[in-house]
Amino acid sequence: MRHQLFFPVRIAQFFCLLMMVAAAFLSLPALASDSWLHLPGGSASFVQEPVFNDRVFVYEVGKEHKFTVVLVHGLGNGGARDWEHLIPVLAKRFHVITFDLPGFGRSDKGNNLYSPATYTEFLHFITQKLVGRQFFLVGHSMGGAIAARYTATYPEDVARLVLVDAAGILHKVAFEKYLAGSAVDKQVPEVYETMASDVRSIINFFIDASEFVNIGPQLVLNTPPLRNTLLGGDPVKIAALSLVLEDFSAIIPRIKQQTLLIWGERDPVTPVRTGKVLDEILPTADLRIIPGVGHAPMREAVETFNKYVIDFLTGKLSVLDTHENKAQAGAKEAMLSCNEQSNLVVDGSYTTIEINDCKNITLRNVFADKLVVRNSIIDLENVVIDGRDQGINAVNSDVRITNGRISGDIAIYADESRFDIAGTKLVGRKLLAKGNLPSNFVFSLVYAESPGQKRFLHDFIQISTFKSL
Repeated sequence: MRHQLFFPVRIAQFFCLLMMVAAAFLSLPALASDSWLHLPGGSASFVQEPVFNDRVFVYEVGKEHKFTVVLVHGLGNGGARDWEHLIPVLAKRFHVITFDLPGFGRSDKGNNLYSPATYTEFLHFITQKLVGRQFFLVGHSMGGAIAARYTATYPEDVARLVLVDAAGILHKVAFEKYLAGSAVDKQVPEVYETMASDVRSIINFFIDASEFVNIGPQLVLNTPPLRNTLLGGDPVKIAALSLVLEDFSAIIPRIKQQTLLIWGERDPVTPVRTGKVLDEILPTADLRIIPGVGHAPMREAVETFNKYVIDFLTGKLSVLDTHENKAQAGAKEAMLSCNEQSNLVVDGSYTTIEINDCKNITLRNVFADKLVVRNSIIDLENVVIDGRDQGINAVNSDVRITNGRISGDIAIYADESRFDIAGTKLVGRKLLAKGNLPSNFVFSLVYAESPGQKRFLHDFIQISTFKSL
């Protein structure tokens, strides 16, 4: 029965595999000592927590300061040591609390459900026990996802939020497509040769798992014997699979705090696109992209990263007006046509845009009445299409849309096309999407309006003669 694994399970498993590769980037060797503990008010101890019923290793420095910063690390057994360059800088002004998340670092490990939801409750226990008042919250990668969920769940606790290369925000299929096309599979064996055997073991695990048919990934996560059999009770595998199955569409819109988004320009694990989507959706957010940096800017660009964080937490960096400078539509040119061209970037305002047999075309900050795409690969960023009958008409094309607005009686008409839409407002006065020949749509945090409905879409949907949206 190999190769017949139920489709959603194959996606979840493959994506989980890629997140394991991400963990390889951050699984740094344990340090001989925790260098920041010599700072004033430095201490480290085990705390018994009730969520996983385990001991968690907690660090504190700067206890003499009144206001607290809580740091949440991502995947990888480096744990709290991921923050070793930031902690001494923060400790000059703030009380700092960080920890090895349950299942990581020095904390206890077991066959537990290490999900963003359970980690949120763990974080609530720790902050209530050690802080007891409002604090600043900083999270990286998986820790960014946990921090976002915590802020939406306990908004009164968080004064300001910092998300660093946050993982798991986009739909798992969009993430999978990005990672499959990134250089991560080439970089791991080349840069981390000693980890190559571990990566191969993970790949073999997922191949073997394909013998199991129609076992839903959520069932695996929620059933301890299945977690043990299929995931080996491994906290990294459990946490990664839990992360990619999380639906953040009802979580992110609830975050109202001032938020600093920091991203590595060359992150091979979590695309900068995620930061752009968060910057679009969050009402008071500011995105800072660090050039030439990968998934761990707190290690790869220490001085720049620390300055951004300190300036934001001390109020020197304001994010209140970041959405006031949106591009405005100018006088529309009659028409733009692209025929058998490649690697073009287009901006401006047009009545109609037609793209035929073109590859790697980018429309950025474009305003148009209608977009027609045939046999092409295009990327739309901050594009507004305000159509009458149709906003976009696509045939046999790959279309990626990030932010912006698409509207029309039928917002998108598609035949044999593939859409990856994130952070975009989709308005269908009659229908959101329609077509005859099947087309696939991946929606990530897409705000959709159609007759009688206003909602966020975060889903994989196939449109055809038999199903409209």
